[in-house]
Amino acid sequence: MTNLTTTSLFDLATFATPTINPLGNEVVYVKTTLDETANIYVSNLFHYAFDTQKTTQWTYGMDQNYAPTWSKDGGNLLFLSTRKGKKQAFILEKSGGEARQITDSETGISNAILSPCGTTVFFTASTLDDGASKKEIPKHETALVVTEMNYKADGAGFLNTDMHTQIFAKNLLTHEVEQLTFLNTDHALSDISPDGTSLLYTRLLTPENFNAFDVASYELTLATCEETHITQSSPQGEFHSGVYSPDGQYIAFVGSKKLPGTPTQPSLLLYNRVDLSLTDIFEVADIFVGDCATGDFKQKTTTATIQWLADSSAMYFTTSHFGRVGLRSITVEGTVEIITNELEHLFDYAIDHTHQRVIAAISTPQIPNNIYTIDLLTKEKTAITSENDVLLASIDLGAYHEVSYRATDGGIIHGFLVTPSNFDASKKYPLIYNIHGGPHAMHAATFFHEVQVMAAKGFAVLLLNPRGSYGYGQAHITGVIGHYGDTDYTDLMTGLDCVLADYPFIDEQQLHVTGGSYGGYMTNWIVTQTDRFQSAVTQRSISNWISFAGVSDIGYFFTGWELEEDIFSFEKLWQFSPLAHVKNVKTPLLILHSEEDHRCPIEQAEQLFTALKYLGVPTRFVRFPKSSHDLSRSGIPSLRIQRLNEMMAWIEHDVHA
Repeated sequence: MTNLTTTSLFDLATFATPTINPLGNEVVYVKTTLDETANIYVSNLFHYAFDTQKTTQWTYGMDQNYAPTWSKDGGNLLFLSTRKGKKQAFILEKSGGEARQITDSETGISNAILSPCGTTVFFTASTLDDGASKKEIPKHETALVVTEMNYKADGAGFLNTDMHTQIFAKNLLTHEVEQLTFLNTDHALSDISPDGTSLLYTRLLTPENFNAFDVASYELTLATCEETHITQSSPQGEFHSGVYSPDGQYIAFVGSKKLPGTPTQPSLLLYNRVDLSLTDIFEVADIFVGDCATGDFKQKTTTATIQWLADSSAMYFTTSHFGRVGLRSITVEGTVEIITNELEHLFDYAIDHTHQRVIAAISTPQIPNNIYTIDLLTKEKTAITSENDVLLASIDLGAYHEVSYRATDGGIIHGFLVTPSNFDASKKYPLIYNIHGGPHAMHAATFFHEVQVMAAKGFAVLLLNPRGSYGYGQAHITGVIGHYGDTDYTDLMTGLDCVLADYPFIDEQQLHVTGGSYGGYMTNWIVTQTDRFQSAVTQRSISNWISFAGVSDIGYFFTGWELEEDIFSFEKLWQFSPLAHVKNVKTPLLILHSEEDHRCPIEQAEQLFTALKYLGVPTRFVRFPKSSHDLSRSGIPSLRIQRLNEMMAWIEHDVHA
């Protein structure tokens, strides 16, 4: 058996967004690969016929073609593509021929929905606000003038604050385009009513308040362009991913009637369009609705979290719970059934009402992912893709072992210990403690390329979900608020001690720690509190909360949310900062950071690097160009490989200097 390598990324594929035609006998899905020569991501649409079990590629080229949606009659397929530069909507006739471009927005579009009658495409695109003038392209370099608090965003860079996403309609018969919304804020299109008379979308409730983030849902009556605020009974909260029931009586949302002063896990809410009531029908479960699994492999996932049964009696939805991402159903009265609850990551799906089955994209620690059919009666699972299985047939991957312990105060410390490739229980192995970001995310039973590279190099890998992680109820989330470096640090160290006691094959003299974003913050914090780790790698991290509050795209509000401190509480913010305790660091530290990271700007790394070099601590600083906070998951492929190579070389003690 051979081992996985950093460059194995180029040999594997992601399968996502399975979309079933109205008859239930065909599915279209998205296959994404990384092209090593062009150094890009390539996504194309593939068609699978159930009667012949034949797979056919429907789009070609080196572009990104994704988000397929069947027309109501099954004759056309609407999808998004970058084949003309900016992202636009295209329609592909099932009968054959070239895809036809539908939108031609100068800025590209965000998403698109086809009307039930098939004659109109609704889409969102950025446009100048009412009264804003279009600026001429300057002949010479010019200064950026900033007047708004939120003038930059990670992954997007500096924003034109005179532009917002609005909803448009294009008539496919007359080719006329009409703008439907005009308020100076971003609009996110969710769904169209079954009768085609109303649109559902979300936007900020009070966009004029830069420090208010309540997201409300609205319904737009197309005949009159009249807007109705349908979540007004719960003004404090966030409502996303709204979906109409097939009979039009209900709208289901992923969202929360937000708890003040703390992150609130999303639940499932139901709006009755007849009596105008809004009910959290999943509240008592205290389970995260949606997918919060952390990882570095899945691409182009666009399936709605909620999907209705054809008779409008119930809906399906995904949940994240104890390291699993699975599927459940719930009736409009609130009766819940677990459809899948295995140690796996179900991240995209579609319901085939005709044949009582689910078509799902599922990842496991051993299988990057495949598209499967799941029989709703027998729960039998059958794969309809297999390329990754063939590629990994001769590779020995690290095995995930579920672990669970009690925290010092009785809470849960749950996660996974990954054993090295070609594991031999009679040998001793070094361990890498890999801490997830967020902190509101969850290590899950999913394929994680970075972790498998570590296992292939002969390391055990510890993936725990300390206080603050999603997937373990609201109290577990809230437990880290105002306690960074306290309850979370205690959980992590308690969990490590328990694992070392239970698994004697781990060499206690060869412990290493790494993490990104919040995980980078905790890596920084850990090396200021203990020298039990032989090396550390901090990625896209926070080292100084005082400067973070002023330079991050989210710093001015995230600091208050997470630390419960005003951005001017300098003394308290400093005590939360690893930089305040940097003189305690003895552990060799590798710092990995992206030049264009606006979430945790690179000055956070610069401060830490300068302090450690000044103190004489072995430190190395690697800066990645043309990269954002999301480098490890969707960054330039060659830089993703370099990042992993730098990390493993440091941990293997090749370059400590």
